[in-house]
Amino acid sequence: MEVTQKNFQEVLPEVEKAIERADFLSIDAEFTGLRRDASFAYSELDTAEERYAKARMAAKEFGMIQFGLTTFRFIQKEKTYSHATFCFYILGRTGEIYVYDNSSLRFLANNGFDFAKLYKEGLQYMTVKEENEKRSELRSQSLDPPIPSPVKIAEESAKKFLTETEEKMIDFMADETRDVLVIPGSTLTGFFRKILYNNIASKYQNILIRNVTTEGERNVEIRKFETQQNRRNFLQKEREKLLNDQVGFTHVVRKIIESGKALVGHNLVLDLLHLINKTVHPLPEHLENFKTLVKTNIPTVYDTKLIAKDPPFCVDIPFTALGSLYKDLREKYEPPTFAPEEGYASHSGEEEGKAHNAGYDAFMTGVCFVTMVKKLDGINWASKSVVKSKHLALYANR
Repeated sequence: MEVTQKNFQEVLPEVEKAIERADFLSIDAEFTGLRRDASFAYSELDTAEERYAKARMAAKEFGMIQFGLTTFRFIQKEKTYSHATFCFYILGRTGEIYVYDNSSLRFLANNGFDFAKLYKEGLQYMTVKEENEKRSELRSQSLDPPIPSPVKIAEESAKKFLTETEEKMIDFMADETRDVLVIPGSTLTGFFRKILYNNIASKYQNILIRNVTTEGERNVEIRKFETQQNRRNFLQKEREKLLNDQVGFTHVVRKIIESGKALVGHNLVLDLLHLINKTVHPLPEHLENFKTLVKTNIPTVYDTKLIAKDPPFCVDIPFTALGSLYKDLREKYEPPTFAPEEGYASHSGEEEGKAHNAGYDAFMTGVCFVTMVKKLDGINWASKSVVKSKHLALYANR
């Protein structure tokens, strides 16, 4: 299921429910680039600290524009893994500037990435730390507007505008069927707006005057309330809605963290660095501090690429790129049965041409993970969920 600003609030409860029910979560992300220039290319001679520094720079400079999440749940009675997949389009903070690599964006475009959807409907985010600070700041702010002072009016056009608006207000305040009066922005000069915010506002206690944008036009909305407390309640809800929109995708990340579920990825490092830096906490300068930050928020992570590099898989499967690994594992081993979670949208193993969509890549990653652990567990694989396998101890948090 694709998730954007248009359907996020409607879909979020279902995402949270799927996370709660899951045994583990598989993820994948798409970025605006991987490295700025050759000096940031990985080398086999890199120390762990040097490799972290290069990856950290990429996560700070480039954008994460799509995030795939697939939840997997083992149904022991049926020996089946049910799954639900969500593909989030992510635009980020308003005004945020990231580096992009032309070749990376062209690659995504050639693989069907919808950039129009990203820029029109992409979700915002902020770090959990920023969200906590914003909520604290909102609690300290007054919900009562400052007392307005009427401005002096000399021009005839302004006097006429004030008179006509006062007449509209008399009718509006007396009309019990209307709560909102909208004055078109096309009829308003800067001074006319000042008249509304000062002269009109000073005559009525229980109203709210504010700018609203409708179909690209900046209008003025006048809203009336029975009491000042009703006005405060309305403003509180509006502030909460605005903040929740700004938090956006971070709602999902917060749920992932709170769930304590294992996180599975393929070649996971960049996905993890982007996710942490953009939605949890700025990346620390040193690797050891980063490890602590991850373990504090996500107890267990597994990387399917590392599992695939060990026997028996490295013997039978020469290439560990996700698409090749997924294809070879399904052909050379015996995956269990996978079925979409009831009431949810997801993928099937028979789809073609879906690679490099973050949602489908997250699905393929989870299938690879289950199939490899099933092989490692042998005949006893169906006695428990794969995340309880003793063979995973070697790969946890590597």
